[in-house]
Amino acid sequence: MKKKLLASILALSILATTGVTVASCVAFKDKPTSESTQTQSPDDQVTDENGNALTETVNAMPSRMTFRNAKMLSSEKEYEGVTIQATVKPDNATNKNVSWTVSFLNANSAWAKGKNVNDYVTVTPQSEGSNIATVECLQPFGEQIKITVTSLSNPNAKAESRVDFAKRIVSVPFEVACSEENYSLRYLDFSMEALSLNVGMTWDLWIDEPACVYSDYTINDSFATTLEIYANENVLAQFSADTGITPEITTLEMDRTEGGIYGPLVSILDGINWNDATLYNTLVDWLAQNTDKAMFTLHYKAVGQYSTYEAELPIYLSGEALDVLVTQIILNQSHIII
Repeated sequence: MKKKLLASILALSILATTGVTVASCVAFKDKPTSESTQTQSPDDQVTDENGNALTETVNAMPSRMTFRNAKMLSSEKEYEGVTIQATVKPDNATNKNVSWTVSFLNANSAWAKGKNVNDYVTVTPQSEGSNIATVECLQPFGEQIKITVTSLSNPNAKAESRVDFAKRIVSVPFEVACSEENYSLRYLDFSMEALSLNVGMTWDLWIDEPACVYSDYTINDSFATTLEIYANENVLAQFSADTGITPEITTLEMDRTEGGIYGPLVSILDGINWNDATLYNTLVDWLAQNTDKAMFTLHYKAVGQYSTYEAELPIYLSGEALDVLVTQIILNQSHIII
C-alpha cells in the first residue's frame, strides 16, 4: 500500500458545512492563457568517445558518438544532426573518394531484428565520394549502430564509428486521487494543457519514479528528480483582494518513501465561517469569473548525465459543480391582510 500525502486544495470543510455535492473530482478544459511546458536539455548535443560535445561545424570523425536527442524528439528548433569528416591517408593518394554505410552492430539482436537501420540513423555525404558527411539520429534506438567509411580504391582501407543513444525521459505519468469519492485517475502526464480540480475535495497526488516512460537506448542513465507544487502568488493575491479570503499556504517537504515522489500542498483557510452563504457565493463567483488563472503549478525536474527533463503543469480550481446558495428570501408584500 503506497503512502499518500494529502493535497487539500482550498475550503477543506465546504462540503461538510454546506451539504453541496461535487459531481466529479477532476475536470479537463482548454486554458487559453496558460499551458503546460516540457523541455529536454541539451536539445541536440552529440558527444564523442571522451564526452566532448561535437560542434555545429565539421568534426573529426570520432570512434564513438552518443546522441542525446533525436529528430522526432526535437521540439524547439530544426534538428540538423552532426557533420563529421574522415581523414584519408596518405595525403597524396590518387583516389581519395570514399563511401559511407550504416548498419546495426548486431542486426539479429532482439531489439534490432526486423528493423531498418535507416529509420534510426542516416549518413549523408556532402557529395558523391566526399569524406565529409552529416549524421542524423531520426529516433531513439536500442541496438548500437555502426557507421563505416570505406575507400573506393581500396576496400580494405576503412574506418568505423560506433553510435549510441543515451536513455532519456519521454513522459512522466502521475496520479491524482480524490479520497472523498474513492476515485482515482492514473497515468496523467505533462502533455495535458492543464489540470482542473474541483474545490472542496481532498486530493492525493504522487509520481512513481519507476513508472516514467523512457526512450529506447544503448547507454543507460540515472536521473535525480524533484517534484514540487507551488502557489502562484500573484493569483492568490488577486483572489484575496477580490474575495477578502486569505488562504494560509504551507508547502510540505517531498516524501520519497516506497519508490515514489509525493507532492503535497495544503491550503488552509483558518477562521473562515463557511456557514456564511454570502462568503461562500463570493468564492463560487470568483472561480467562475477567473477560469484562466492557475492558483497552483505542478513542477517536475529530472537531471541525468546526458539529458534533463523539466515540466510544469498549471493547476486550476473549478467551482462549476458547486451550487450558488440562497442568501435571503424576500416577500412581495410587507404584510398580508386576510
